[in-house]
Amino acid sequence: MRTYTNDALRPHQLTRLHWQTLNAVQQASSAKLDHIFEVLGQFADNERLQTAMGELEARKWLRLADQAYTLTAVGEEGLRLAGETQQTVREQLTRGLTPEDYDAVIETLQKMLSNVTR
Repeated sequence: MRTYTNDALRPHQLTRLHWQTLNAVQQASSAKLDHIFEVLGQFADNERLQTAMGELEARKWLRLADQAYTLTAVGEEGLRLAGETQQTVREQLTRGLTPEDYDAVIETLQKMLSNVTR
């Protein structure tokens, strides 16, 4: 699924981790580094997250001020466009699943992840 999502986001010059990072910052309005690590730590280690954030900063999609990250106008527009792509990916991946099926998949994957990260 990660490869499929990365391939879909490639035209935006993003990976799934970039998208998740932008999304986490947007949801927090202003996100400190420890918040981003906490929210996304199950998907990537701190080094990979810092690399992704540095790439987004270099592209001027993220801005660091007063030890907190915010989206720039360019980042907001990029996230909006990538969000449309991500919604299409989600619809394709969940086609034919009931909400209960989806919840069961997520619960199972979380348990499996917990088994290997304890």
